[in-house]
Amino acid sequence: MNSVIEQVLSNMTTEEKIILVEDIWDTIAISKESPKLTDAQVRKIKQREDNYLQRPETAKTWESFRSELETISLPNNLYP
Repeated sequence: MNSVIEQVLSNMTTEEKIILVEDIWDTIAISKESPKLTDAQVRKIKQREDNYLQRPETAKTWESFRSELETISLPNNLYP
């Protein structure tokens, strides 16, 4: 990290840092620029699309996927 940025951040409170991150995120969200996908990401998306087109009945709705996630028991030590 740039030493000037480190110095500025070290003088900010946690609340100020969170506000800064939110402001940065807001500028990213309204940006017309899209991040570039790697070749591996493009291949993975294509593979998933092909799988779906070959067997659409295996696709899950967001609601069913979310429901499954909610039933997963996470280990107690996952978050320190």
